[in-house]
Amino acid sequence: MLTRRPTLVLIAAIALAAFVRLITALVMQQMRRDALAQARAAAYNIALLFERDTERNLKLYDLSLQAVIDGLDDLRVAALPIEIRQSVLFDRAAMTKNLGVLLVADAAGDVYYDSRTHMQRNLNIAACDYFEAQRSSPHTGLFVSHPFVPGNGPLETSIAMSRRRSNPDGSFSGAVVVTMRLEYFRQLFSGVDIGTDGVLVITLTDGTLLMRRPYDPKLVGTSV
Repeated sequence: MLTRRPTLVLIAAIALAAFVRLITALVMQQMRRDALAQARAAAYNIALLFERDTERNLKLYDLSLQAVIDGLDDLRVAALPIEIRQSVLFDRAAMTKNLGVLLVADAAGDVYYDSRTHMQRNLNIAACDYFEAQRSSPHTGLFVSHPFVPGNGPLETSIAMSRRRSNPDGSFSGAVVVTMRLEYFRQLFSGVDIGTDGVLVITLTDGTLLMRRPYDPKLVGTSV
């Protein structure tokens, strides 16, 4: 009977094709949603692992700063011979990986203790953001600096963390600073499968890029 009505056959065929295409589109849309959800979950899990590892390492650096501040406030430490005093003040810093240097500066920014040597250094850090942040406010707490290249070369590109020292009356008496090589973040990112078009970045809160994978040293310190 349908053969006598080719128009009905054509309409039925078109309707069936449209229905199949609709079902296919719905299935593909659901597959896309599932793939995006899995990608979001994977990205979140990777970011969470990086966050916890970074937080743990920064806490070790902060503990090193606090240990130095406590030692500086102890008159018994100040009375020790200089070699022993160096060991007491900076011993805890040995636990941290990718440590650069730990410095103590006075209110003018002149460094008078250096974890690498007991000799007096002709170094002033007053113009550095990690020192200025502590000088400008008693409520800064732990400050993480912008990336910088120390005197020993671009392969040692670092950030610094600082804490304020105050006099008994609350006035500024200097800062304690520890530097960390950005190689730490590069090692943290290594070995993670991000696919052919994947990108990993870590930035400061103002958007300054600290590390990126794929790695490009020219981008470190730029704003994203």
